[in-house]
Amino acid sequence: MDIFRGIDDYDPPFFRTVNRDNKDDLPEYLPKSLEQAIQSFILTCAIRRVRGHENKHNSMLIHVALLVKWIDRVAYLVNEKTKEYKNAIQSEDENLLNELKELYEIDFLPTTRNVLDNLDYTDIRIKEHTWEEVKKELKTAASKIDVRSVHGTRSTTNLEYHNIEEIDYERHKENGLSVIAVGGSRLSRGITLEGLSVSYYIRTTRMYDSLMQMGRWFGYRPGYVDLCRLYTTNQIFEWFNHITMATEEMRNDFDEMTATHQRPKDFRLKVRNHHGLLTITSLNKLNFSEDIEISFSGENPQTYCLLKTKSAIENNFNALKSLIETIGFPLKENRIENKGKTRYLFYPNTNIDALCSFIDSFKIEQPSISNATLSDYIRTQAKGNKIKEWSICIVGNSDEKVFIDYKGKTPRKERKYNENAATFELQHNNEVITMACTVRNQQIGRDSEFYLISKNQIDNTGDRYIDLDKSKDYSKMLYAEIKEQRKAEGKGLLLIYALDERGTSNTNNGIPIVGYSLHFPRIDDEIKVSYTTTITKGFDEEIMNDDDNSETEENQ
Repeated sequence: MDIFRGIDDYDPPFFRTVNRDNKDDLPEYLPKSLEQAIQSFILTCAIRRVRGHENKHNSMLIHVALLVKWIDRVAYLVNEKTKEYKNAIQSEDENLLNELKELYEIDFLPTTRNVLDNLDYTDIRIKEHTWEEVKKELKTAASKIDVRSVHGTRSTTNLEYHNIEEIDYERHKENGLSVIAVGGSRLSRGITLEGLSVSYYIRTTRMYDSLMQMGRWFGYRPGYVDLCRLYTTNQIFEWFNHITMATEEMRNDFDEMTATHQRPKDFRLKVRNHHGLLTITSLNKLNFSEDIEISFSGENPQTYCLLKTKSAIENNFNALKSLIETIGFPLKENRIENKGKTRYLFYPNTNIDALCSFIDSFKIEQPSISNATLSDYIRTQAKGNKIKEWSICIVGNSDEKVFIDYKGKTPRKERKYNENAATFELQHNNEVITMACTVRNQQIGRDSEFYLISKNQIDNTGDRYIDLDKSKDYSKMLYAEIKEQRKAEGKGLLLIYALDERGTSNTNNGIPIVGYSLHFPRIDDEIKVSYTTTITKGFDEEIMNDDDNSETEENQ
């Protein structure tokens, strides 16, 4: 969802790292990006009123530093700017109203449309509104906003900004509290901000666990997820994206550990390392860990456990269509037919970014498949030129008739190939190509929310060498020999299958169920993806310090 807003107005002293030498050099004004974030929060409060959320809580998080004097100064400046906006809205100042209208039309309306297109659940409360509807609620919405400074200091004697009252949502549950909370680690780690919609976050940390604790821009937002905004730097966004992938991979490991009935002491949990400046946690908590490296050299990861929800099926078919939009249709000589039907759409030496985008956008919950890990590995080998060429092949079915196993376990001699294969269309520009779906029957009695493919194999053996030297007769080769040939040619292959939905039960969407199979060549000197794994024990509890005036290492 398009809610990230990159901050690029790097104007000192606001955006520099606070240390012992410059901690007294406090900002004198707010950067434009923070002013826009405050305006976005005002609009969010107004739009939620239009949607019937008049008595719901609204929160904005501003996290820029840990030192109390910095939190205090920023809270003072934010309050002054918020008062300025409140007064301008009450007096119907034309300049500010035009700014808000422009922000609504170029930011909020397109984002709402984007979210409605990409949500994988239905929320009837999310809808577009006219500017006049929003404008009517601006005065009431803005007047409710209160700016709070959140830190560990209880005395206001040495503070510029005195509103340090605890944020008590319960006391305001009848009418709803609208609050802009300015703080440091106490705010970001110790307080639940209800109705959080706008986050302005620039305080960096190089540890996974700290960044995950401090980042609150995730979770279910009923009726207003399209109004959420994350203002942060591109680096922090990239770091958080990396941590999210690492977390998902670890979740998959937990699932695999559970499925195999193993315990943590028998199953080494791992966390992906960052190739740049990030560390997983502080060094004293890594006493019981070691670095390992992951390889896909010569491997063949396949999606054999596919989701059957309509949203997942639509997502994965849309991923295939998006791939076609990017790479188009192949040349005529690479559109291979059999019995008058399109058997292969073959793309030799294809674009790595397009291939990885398809994998990244694919929705799956199979423990042995991590899209992010696969695409990261592919990109890593591409940078080192370790895989000479990648090809994509979209596989169709050229059989005259197919067998659909409605009984679930029909003996081979009783199978009747008397069904027409389902078809699907791919379109690029004004050209349409129709292909038949591949059939993979699943046994009745094994069905759940997953489409489990027999023998954990989605691809056909005969498809595995479509990209290799055409002068050889692979039909007479063992699979090990084909893998040796792949190593010799240094080629990777992505096979994409569109499966007939009748092959599994309780599915009737009229959409093929897309899956894929990857074939990596063996690489002698590959660049492996690095992880940190536990040896025997877990990590210790972290000690968290409140924001106060002490000059601890964290405060610096």
